[in-house]
Amino acid sequence: MSQEDKPGRPPYRVLSSKAIWVGALIMAVVATNSVWLLLEFAAAPTDNNRLEIIKTAGTILVGTGGAVALLLAARRQRFVELDGTERRITDLQTKAADQLGADQAAVRLAGLYALERLAQDNPSHRQTIVDIICGYLRMPYSSPLQPPPPRRRNSILRTHQPTSTPRGAANDGVDQGKDPHQEKHVRITAQRILVSHLQPQPRDQRGRSANTKYWPNIDLDLSGSTLLKFDVRNCRIRSADFEGAVFVGVTSFDDTVFVKTCTFKDATLTDGALFERTQFKDGASFARAAFWKTASFESASFADTALFTEAKFIHISAFSKATFAGHTVFRNAVFNNYASFSDTIFTSPVDLTQVYARDDHSPILPEGWTLGSPADRPQGLRGRTTAGTWRTLARTSEVGHAQDAGQVRQEH
Repeated sequence: MSQEDKPGRPPYRVLSSKAIWVGALIMAVVATNSVWLLLEFAAAPTDNNRLEIIKTAGTILVGTGGAVALLLAARRQRFVELDGTERRITDLQTKAADQLGADQAAVRLAGLYALERLAQDNPSHRQTIVDIICGYLRMPYSSPLQPPPPRRRNSILRTHQPTSTPRGAANDGVDQGKDPHQEKHVRITAQRILVSHLQPQPRDQRGRSANTKYWPNIDLDLSGSTLLKFDVRNCRIRSADFEGAVFVGVTSFDDTVFVKTCTFKDATLTDGALFERTQFKDGASFARAAFWKTASFESASFADTALFTEAKFIHISAFSKATFAGHTVFRNAVFNNYASFSDTIFTSPVDLTQVYARDDHSPILPEGWTLGSPADRPQGLRGRTTAGTWRTLARTSEVGHAQDAGQVRQEH
């Protein structure tokens, strides 16, 4: 992490014991050599000269000892100062975190802003404070923006319907005493605090971020959380865990960079999901994710493994001009509407085995793949959708061989 990325006070370190002993040794050598030089190059020593030399040598030795003692005292003082600073930061952090449990929305907001100030002034505590804010967002929450689960018999999904309780959390009364609309405002504020410090923005001529409030090398753990209109455009995130999260409202990761692994396994995106020009520099997983509205990965780039196993695209999905440089798997994925892989680049083989699509939407498939034979309704879907026929994808060569075999049987 470069120094220009660290706003706030510069980090001062306590002198190590090794540094102090090395300094003391150097001073002792200097003192010894000084005495030797005085004795060696002095004129013919008399009693008075010898006395003066001894006095001078004693002064040097005493001064050396005093310097060592001064170093030790400075080290002790600096250690006390740093310990006091850490205690003060920890105390402020604890008090701010306690405010997040208050019933009044204003108190919770004050706690969030206090944590933000602490993180801005103390870079070494940023990840811990981000973890606290993420932990708050992972708490069970029923969003007033969240539509109720569909009651119609012909609902498309049997699983992955938006629920009010995130993965692994029971509705144990956490929301009791909190106005849902006020809590919505608090949560959106928490999201904005995170996002505002993850946007590096254009860099200057020296390569420094133009955003002085940018926090580099941050990991996000929002697994099982409920996120409202999550707008994470133009961010740079080291790693992210959104497993089992519910995204309510339009969600945008446009132009965002994920430096390390990123997972959206079992996530539910109730409205538009935008990943246009998003860069996944490490592995990315959308296994069993459910996209209820338009999902756009146009011009996105996947530098490593990309998993869309059993993902369900209920509305339009677009992977146009996306680049997949690593192992890519769509096995058992479901495309319930129009899907486009126009100009998509796969530098490694893509696995589209048992992928389901409907022939009434004429999807644009990756090169070498086409709609295969009619298939039963995919698991996890129920009720009537449209008059279209479900088909599994097949390689073009396999379809060609099947057609040739059919013609041979007809001729016989």
